[in-house]
Amino acid sequence: MPQSPQQKKSSFDRVTLYEVAEAAGVSHQTVSRVVNASPLVAERTRARVLKAIARMNYRPNSVARNLAARRSALIGVITFAVESYGPSHLITSLSETARKLGYHIVVASAEHPVLDEIRRCGTELRGHGVDGVIVILPTSLRLRALEEVFGVAPVVVLGARRQHRYTAVEIDHELGSRKATEYLITQGHRKIACISGPLDWDCSSLRRLGWSRALEARKLRLGPAVESDWSAEGGYAATQQLLDSRARFTAVVAGNDQIALGAMEALWENGIEIPSEVSLIGFDNMPESKFFRPPLTTVNHDFDLLSTTSLQLVTQAIANPEAPRLHHKIAPDLVIRRSVGAVVREDAGRQRRSTRR
Repeated sequence: MPQSPQQKKSSFDRVTLYEVAEAAGVSHQTVSRVVNASPLVAERTRARVLKAIARMNYRPNSVARNLAARRSALIGVITFAVESYGPSHLITSLSETARKLGYHIVVASAEHPVLDEIRRCGTELRGHGVDGVIVILPTSLRLRALEEVFGVAPVVVLGARRQHRYTAVEIDHELGSRKATEYLITQGHRKIACISGPLDWDCSSLRRLGWSRALEARKLRLGPAVESDWSAEGGYAATQQLLDSRARFTAVVAGNDQIALGAMEALWENGIEIPSEVSLIGFDNMPESKFFRPPLTTVNHDFDLLSTTSLQLVTQAIANPEAPRLHHKIAPDLVIRRSVGAVVREDAGRQRRSTRR
């Protein structure tokens, strides 16, 4: 028999818990216990309720459940430089991981990594009722002023040295750059240049520090060093600056893969072959780096692990506000491809290298 207009439901109407209870011949409290996997329900009753749920396509109202638990299921993210590969990829990874954990991401983008901008973003996120906040912080700032914005809300800070009371998660940038430089040294390179990213970013200064410490540990002179922005255009200009300076180098450690891409173009334009004349290593392991010509040796910056770790920590803090504040470092690894060649001998001041295949 066709339904009357009063009986019809639009595609936006939900079957209610009370309707499921009536169909299964139980109380609405029993349906609630089944939905929440309570052990206080007889198996025959549970089976009857589950059958009714499946038949009626009942979906629990997560909004109402979150309201009852005084939760929004929202996690705020404060970020900077969203046009750059690292921050943009991290936001994508955070969104995907949060969804699997039953949360949604609300992003507040700061124009500059300064305290007033963080305060503005924090206030905006608190207005959305977020349960916790992840701050992607590329520079060192005093964050105590944020306590007035966040209060006791769980906060996890990514990408900055720990100078605050919050839980922190970071890639060990110094270790990654040190691994890259040490690998070049094992291949016979002794004149190793560095093209860093902007040195007011912690990750950039730490990557340059790793390069210098690796050379100092082997009692080698520091090669020439220049600063770039994070783009391929910046890497191109910085490499031209190195070449114009007439500084001698047989290898370059680049601040990220985009800088390395620009460096490749500048070297090729100047008739310098990679890796037979100059070897090159990047940082980030962006997906396109394996399609560079030659494929780029690079430090693998695991954004997915970074996002998973930070979300696990912030959700744990949401569930247990008394959880201790911790500092987590994630060790990157080196992905070896064909942009590095081994120095086989040196004569008359000119080094010749063989390509690593």
